[in-house]
Amino acid sequence: MTNIFKGKRVVVTGANGFIGAHLVTAMELEGADVFALVRKQSDLTRLMKLNSGASRINADLLDHARVTHKLKAVRPHYVFHTAVSRGYQNWTETLEVNGVATLNLLRACLSPSLQKFVHCGSSLEYGAIKAPFRESDAIRPESLFGASKAAASLQLQQLARSKGLPLAILRFFHVYGPMESAHRLVPTAIRSFLTGLPMTLTKPGYHHDFVYVGDVVKACLLVAAKDNLSGQIFNIASGNPVSNEKVIALISAITNKRTEIKTGAFAPREWDKADWFADISKAREQLGWQPDTNLQDGLQQCVTWYLENE
Repeated sequence: MTNIFKGKRVVVTGANGFIGAHLVTAMELEGADVFALVRKQSDLTRLMKLNSGASRINADLLDHARVTHKLKAVRPHYVFHTAVSRGYQNWTETLEVNGVATLNLLRACLSPSLQKFVHCGSSLEYGAIKAPFRESDAIRPESLFGASKAAASLQLQQLARSKGLPLAILRFFHVYGPMESAHRLVPTAIRSFLTGLPMTLTKPGYHHDFVYVGDVVKACLLVAAKDNLSGQIFNIASGNPVSNEKVIALISAITNKRTEIKTGAFAPREWDKADWFADISKAREQLGWQPDTNLQDGLQQCVTWYLENE
């Protein structure tokens, strides 16, 4: 970037999470004054591994009074909202954190200082429609999480249109990279190959759109720096569907290891579809963004990180 964030006050919610922690580091490298918003009881392992020096804001997004008090004091120039609730069994928490708390957060950040509120959405907002998914598609989410994220996006779009608020929405697809949650496909496969433990896999035929976390961070910075995007949604993905079997084969080749793969033993989730990938032409044309890291190189970086840190 061109020093656009240097000296600016930047808030990252969910800063202890996978994408949030990488964003904190990127903003620190940009010279921003970074504030990491986390719950008091949060696991800060990722931030510690990255040696982050970000100022910490301890607040639960559902505590609207505390969040408002803290953010009114900060008066952020930029906000990256990565915090989510994936409590698939806790309907109330999922709807409140992903929906109500998002709107409360936006309200708490509003001031003449605010230059961009970047909301991190999800490809699960699309649901039961035909791929490749386009931002103009009529969404049909098939999970509570997807529905809660879609509701937040629709509400944010309405506020952007009616109030002229400086916000944009990024819909992330299958983000992978160093420090990804251990239960996800890539870390699970790396661990299995390196330890020799068997792993379970879905039945053949599922294709997902894998995008490297460094490319996701780049998209966040580009959309934050871009003017005249009020309420716009952008798919952030590779645009290329890849089978789970190919991902496993690539990791096997990188590690030069073999292990037992129990194909079909991993039950599909309610939202799993045979083809789940994006059209990324809007991000390419309007943001000048496209992924730089191919799957082979990205997985190599994941394996290297795992060997050095686990």
